[in-house]
Amino acid sequence: LVLKEQAAYDVLHYDLKLEILPESQYIKGNNTIKAKVLEELNHFVFDLDSLLTIENVYLKKNNRKIRLPVKTIDGKHWCKLPAPSKKDEYIIVDIEYSGKTRKSTHAPYKGGFSWNRTSDSQPWITTSC
Repeated sequence: LVLKEQAAYDVLHYDLKLEILPESQYIKGNNTIKAKVLEELNHFVFDLDSLLTIENVYLKKNNRKIRLPVKTIDGKHWCKLPAPSKKDEYIIVDIEYSGKTRKSTHAPYKGGFSWNRTSDSQPWITTSC
């Protein structure tokens, strides 16, 4: 389900950075989203797997990082913007998160992470969706 607040912006770019900790099957992530505002935007609303914890959300504006409060409602994460973003503006939102990942049970049909080892005991990690 896409809310009107999510339809009010068009993602132009995701810059995803992950730190993967194989021994604990844990990740630390950072997703920087650049989007064009299609309709006036008072809240930035996004999805994130419910197993992961949101650490921080920032709006990057004028070479500053403004921390945004996050409220989770029905699995959607709502961030109140400090001021409405107007149509045709560009926004950059930085989301920091961490946690144990969803395990893939029937890849690729039921996605997630698969945590395995090679024959010489090196971590071998895959994702599917």
